[in-house]
Amino acid sequence: MPASVSQKTGHAHAARCHEQDVKIGAALSVDVLFRSCAQQLGANAIGVILTGMGADGARGLLEMHQAGARTIAQDEATCVVFGMPREAIALGAADEVTALNKIPAAVLREAGRP
Repeated sequence: MPASVSQKTGHAHAARCHEQDVKIGAALSVDVLFRSCAQQLGANAIGVILTGMGADGARGLLEMHQAGARTIAQDEATCVVFGMPREAIALGAADEVTALNKIPAAVLREAGRP
């Protein structure tokens, strides 16, 4: 069974994580989710990475970006912990870096693009 599986029912998608996704005793669930989105949705996805410790999500967001998805990272000024967004930005995974209170408008704007 693949590391993660995306199932589609109509317009809805669901991602599942499996035991083999566990790395060093912890599931890097954001990377798994974003990787699944990159593979299954490509340019039809919007990825957002928010405050958090470590690098989980950075590589997955990069994969989404490389697959044509629009990607957004929370800026340092509004993060409690600037770990995950910082790593994503350093990899070049974020199309946009913005304040937490501006992310909903950015997502809506991107969702309205053809």
